[in-house]
Amino acid sequence: MSNILVYCSIEESGKKVNMPVVMAPWLTELEHFSDDLSLVHSYDIVEKLGQLNYISKDQLTEFRKIIRTARNDTKIFHREEAKSAVLLKLAYEITIEQFLEALLRSKYHVLVLKLMSNCRKGILRLVVRKVEPGPGFKQAQELYLKTKINTHKNIFKVNPTEACRNIYDSNKLKFEDCQQKLKIETDEEEKGNLKQNLMKYANICVSCLFAALDAEITRWNIDFDWDECTVSSRNELARLFHQLTGYIKETPNPNIAEVGFFSRLAIAYAMTGQLAKAEGYIETAFTLSFSIPRCSELYFMYHMFVMILLFKYQKNKSGMGKLVCIAEEARSCLQQENDDSIRYFWTRMILLRKVFCLIGLGNNMELIKGYTPSQEQIDEAKEILVEICDMGDMESRREMFFFTAKARIAQLEGDLESAIFCTELAIDCDEYRCFGETEQVQKYREQLRNLVTKTQCGNQQDIRIEN
Repeated sequence: MSNILVYCSIEESGKKVNMPVVMAPWLTELEHFSDDLSLVHSYDIVEKLGQLNYISKDQLTEFRKIIRTARNDTKIFHREEAKSAVLLKLAYEITIEQFLEALLRSKYHVLVLKLMSNCRKGILRLVVRKVEPGPGFKQAQELYLKTKINTHKNIFKVNPTEACRNIYDSNKLKFEDCQQKLKIETDEEEKGNLKQNLMKYANICVSCLFAALDAEITRWNIDFDWDECTVSSRNELARLFHQLTGYIKETPNPNIAEVGFFSRLAIAYAMTGQLAKAEGYIETAFTLSFSIPRCSELYFMYHMFVMILLFKYQKNKSGMGKLVCIAEEARSCLQQENDDSIRYFWTRMILLRKVFCLIGLGNNMELIKGYTPSQEQIDEAKEILVEICDMGDMESRREMFFFTAKARIAQLEGDLESAIFCTELAIDCDEYRCFGETEQVQKYREQLRNLVTKTQCGNQQDIRIEN
């Protein structure tokens, strides 16, 4: 894309002069989203760029001076003069990726997701894709999805983490065999073939370990600490994270694997209640995702982002609007996925978290205290559940979530008997008791039964009073 000429108003010898300025290509693209950017304060961006060391101290001082000249304007990007003075100058100091990261770290999450969604649709041409996924990636993606679906369907009938580890072990041997052969091979052509195979099995091992991590996370193992991530750690999550680090650097595009790695690290911390750390890691994953194609790691990151926002909402009852917006932007991105099974699998996950937020359920099926949904929110949740049904058969774990949501809606509408029945259907979905949420659903069923007992006792008391 060619640069274009615009005019910037600057001061020269005490007088304002219009000077021609060549606009950077990425800034030209952002002109299409000036309304969205109008709410961004330049202070947030330049300060964050300074913290990230993307601009020098001298540059930061210069930008602060420009901001002060804008006086009391709180929507600096909305004014053409201020935009010319700050954005146009900034565009030649940083890359678009750095600008997006500064936006993201300044908590403009929804805006960045919207911009990236438009990039992936081809509406915006902002981010240059980096190295392609490379050998074995398609096979690794298929293996990951198949394994993940099987764990969610209770297919393995044993500890799902162990089942995923068994798949990993066979591919680990192939990876190590390639490593050993590379050390002694002298023929250049054969070395090239071995390197291709090494990257292939690195991709596959990463996917296997991701599936194992996901299976362990579903068990709600909350005794996690990154400092304990060693090969000898007693904590299964910590051991899995440690093993991953050895394969990521061997993949042809480490950015893809790193998105999955930091997304999982984020949710591991969120489940321990360390939400500040969780948000920091999910932002790291989000930043790395700028340069990767559509894939399971990207969709997983969206899902984890929504889950972390639900954890935050459960804790302080704020952020529902952001959660809903991000869930919808993620669904919009998933609409571009050509494979129905992949699109439905991830869309169901994200939409169910949105339903939980609307009706006051936490990620682990615990009722969110002090929150009473409006009828409008209940109706929206019901519509989403119908949409989820239209996507076809669900995995056992997703069915458990679905029926628990139905139980909550029935409770909110005063039908306690139906609510109890739905919790029983939900519990039945976990035949081998592999899912960490099942215990909470059982507690919920008991809460509902107690409500029925109280209601019956109250009715009997009313009858005695009337008599």
